[in-house]
Amino acid sequence: MTTSTAKDSIGSDSVRLYLSEIGQVPLLTADEEKDLGKKIKAGLVAQAKLNSLDGDLSFAERRKLQRTAKDGEKAKDHMVRANLRLVVSVARRYDRKELQLADLIQEGNIGLMHAADKYDYEKGFKFSTYATWWIRQSMTRALADQGRNIRIPGHMMEVVNRVQRAERDLTAELGRMPTPEEVALRSSLTVEKLLDIMQLAIPTTSLDAPVGYNTDDLTVGDTIADSDENDPISSTERSQLREAVERTLKDLPEREQEIVAMRFGIGQFDRIYTLEEVAEKMRVTRERVRQIEQKTLARLRHPHSNNNLRSFLDEE
Repeated sequence: MTTSTAKDSIGSDSVRLYLSEIGQVPLLTADEEKDLGKKIKAGLVAQAKLNSLDGDLSFAERRKLQRTAKDGEKAKDHMVRANLRLVVSVARRYDRKELQLADLIQEGNIGLMHAADKYDYEKGFKFSTYATWWIRQSMTRALADQGRNIRIPGHMMEVVNRVQRAERDLTAELGRMPTPEEVALRSSLTVEKLLDIMQLAIPTTSLDAPVGYNTDDLTVGDTIADSDENDPISSTERSQLREAVERTLKDLPEREQEIVAMRFGIGQFDRIYTLEEVAEKMRVTRERVRQIEQKTLARLRHPHSNNNLRSFLDEE
């Protein structure tokens, strides 16, 4: 019989091999992303014409459309392969008790391929921003099938609930998964705001957290490209946000500070600690750690407690 530990080890090895393979694919520049977007769109249009007008096309017209459709498929494959690390970064943010990391990645890859088909480069969105919507959709459906409830930050609960209601209603009405544009319209949001909100609604993790099980020194940060390395403004804002979070924690009792910092990889803690690890360190039960964590987070969400963070929240 294969033990649970042995299964985890096998799964870890396969994930490590996969991450090594996708890490060899260069990330796209903005111009490359736009060029691939054009080819994908042209390929889809060409394929649609082939499907509907095949009998009415001349040999030359058919060959031209076939070449364009083939180029579109190649462009889609390139776009997807260059963004596989994005799927891993989203998958790692969810607790994987119900679904192993490899299963979540597989679900997310389906969403990524769907995003490549739907992406409209002319609307000015970065592909990664748009793709995160579809990746999240695929993963959350899989998690929902397993009865998994996804925790959402309190200050976003109302608008996220509104978006999720719109998703459900549109899915029932249209008989398919709605696009971000359709959900944004139904939710009375701009598409930009919708995409930002749903990215923020994804649980976060420390970039130093390990990827998968028994993957040695491989971390989440190793799987994510530094898209802002040439953007000093974004870097400064991220630094200021981290400082604001740490200032907010300092307003809490020392015991609560340490528990929250360990659970979210903040301050002196360079990784996320499990409930069991925190409980052992603090010499309390796992359930007591969970209770303190929930009480502390509720306090942080209170309007009087998050003044340090308010300037970073995009209020409507």
